[in-house]
This record gives sequence, C-alpha cells and structure tokens, in this order.
Amino acid sequence: MGMPLPVVVVSRPAEYSASYSIDKLFDTAPGTYWCSPASPVWPQVFVLQLQSPAMIEAVSIDAAVPGYDTSAPRTVNIEVAPAQNPGMFMLAAQGMCHRGSTTMIPLAQPVLATGVRISCLDNHGGNYCAIATLQVIGTPYGMQAMPGMMPGMQAMPGMMPGMQAMPGMMPGMMPGMMPGMQAMPGMMPGQMPGMMPGMQAMPGMMPGQMPGMMPGMQAMPGMMPGQMPGMMGGMMAGQAFALGQRVQAKWRGGGYWSATVRSFDGARYEVAWDDGSAPEWVPVADVKLA
Repeated sequence: MGMPLPVVVVSRPAEYSASYSIDKLFDTAPGTYWCSPASPVWPQVFVLQLQSPAMIEAVSIDAAVPGYDTSAPRTVNIEVAPAQNPGMFMLAAQGMCHRGSTTMIPLAQPVLATGVRISCLDNHGGNYCAIATLQVIGTPYGMQAMPGMMPGMQAMPGMMPGMQAMPGMMPGMMPGMMPGMQAMPGMMPGQMPGMMPGMQAMPGMMPGQMPGMMPGMQAMPGMMPGQMPGMMGGMMAGQAFALGQRVQAKWRGGGYWSATVRSFDGARYEVAWDDGSAPEWVPVADVKLA
C-alpha cells in the first residue's frame, strides 16, 4: 500500500460551523473533525485534486468522532479522474465505513489519476455527517515498477513499459538525454530534470527549467507548471499563501482581521475567521501576512 497523497479541495459540502471546517479533515490532529449541518442532504460529496498525478490505491476514512459515531458515513462511493481523461470521473470502488474507527476502502485496481470524488451516500442513523480524517492513498507516478518490463531489466524511476537502453546510455538515463543527465521519478522521453509528467523540453531549454520560465531560472523539487522559485509545493501561480496558513484578511465591513486560508480559486482566498464568523471569499489583494 502507498502513502497519503497531498490534495487540494476543489469542492465540498456545507459544514456545521468554522469549528468543524474542511481543513479539519486533513490536519490529522486528535479530537478535530469535519461535520455537516444537522439533517444533511445526501450524498455529501468531496472533490479533491491531487497535487500531481499518482497511482491511487485506496481511500482512508477515519470516523472516530466521540459522541457522534452514528453520524459516521456508512455507504461511500469512490470515483477517480483518470490522468488520460481528467475531466471525467469513473466509479472505482464502493465501501462500507465502520463507526468509531478507520476504514480503508481499496480500489478494484490502482488507477493513474489526477483527482478523486468521494460521495457519502448515508450514515449510521445520526443527525449529521461527521469525519475525523480523510486520506487518499497511493504512489506518486513514476515511483512504481511498470508492467511490461523486459526480462533482466531493473525498475528505474520514470521508465515506461517496453523502453530499452540505447548504446552508451547510463543507468537512469532515457532516450534524448545529454550525457550525465539522470531521469527523475515520472520523467517521460524528451523531458529534462525538474519537469512534471507530460511536459516536454522546448528548444534552448536547460536542465531544471520548465515552460514559461525566464532563461537562467531553475525548477525546484516538486514545482508544478506555472510556479516560480520560492513558491510552496502544490501552490498555483498568484497564490502566496498555503492552505491552513494564518493571515490577515480584509473583512467586507472594513479593516483587516485574523483568519486561516481554506482554499484558493486563482483570484480569491476562502478564509475562516478566527472569531468564528462564516467563512468568506476575499480577493488576493486583500490578504496579507499575519
């Protein structure tokens, strides 16, 4: 079984209050949990985007919510967005969650995907839907052995099925690489170190650069297309603050107030106010360091 994969929340159900917000699903802190309003409308649906393509193997749901175990999800559908068709979700698994404990719902087979949609269809009879922790389990693309390898070949990062070494190639190299260059996890033929899967080198591009970078700039480990040096992993261009980061945000009534970043849509941050007021979307220009 793989590892918990980093995700970005694309959409989620309503929550009971800021004290039971979506970020509680991913903080893994004991005693915290996400909770819907009373008498939720089913299904309760969470859409998560992976920070980079990965082989998804399972979804882990921790329903240990003291005093509200009957509000734990019961029937859960897991859909994935395949990497080759990220705009379409397909059903990959259905499972039954246990009250008061963690349930691992495995996919019928691992799927190379870019996103996951988790639909809670009902609960165990409680008046809410409550989850302590939600994790997508899998392996980052390129880190696993690929089917179809030739006899005697060793699994090397980024090697695709049927690829064979060319005369003079060193271990870890792929066709089209310059002498001394090494393949990185998930690298495709024609790529260079620092590029993400599916990206191709452009004329004159140097190792470590990505499309859109100025000459002389270098990609950092885990950098996504559109990112610039100094950005945190998984952040998009224009995003200065990470999910869960404490900031000062401008309230619609005036003045800056303490809050926590919950999500980012490219132009606005959704923030949860420290005083417990309802979360709001705030323009990028109106958010600053705490």
